[in-house]
Amino acid sequence: MLEDRLNKARSIVVCQADRNASIKEKYSQTYGNLRKVSDERSGQIPEHYIETGLLEMILKSTKDKITKKEAEYKSLFSEFKNILRQIRANEIEEQNFRDSLGE
Repeated sequence: MLEDRLNKARSIVVCQADRNASIKEKYSQTYGNLRKVSDERSGQIPEHYIETGLLEMILKSTKDKITKKEAEYKSLFSEFKNILRQIRANEIEEQNFRDSLGE
């Protein structure tokens, strides 16, 4: 049962880490493109650029969500490491008990 929880936690951490990396890359590319357009137009603010401001707000919101999810997954990974430590401690305790019985 403990191993099932451990495997489930491991798969969730790996899956979400991959997903977060992909989202971060898309965010960086899109934000970079927006900055490039802004720098090229320096001083001119066409009407459609107002929409870009909305897009920047959406991107910031997305970045905030990613940051929150990363914190959740770091917490989950910490729990995962604690489970591994607990398993190892149980194995050592079991081995010590067997040794004390003279097996």
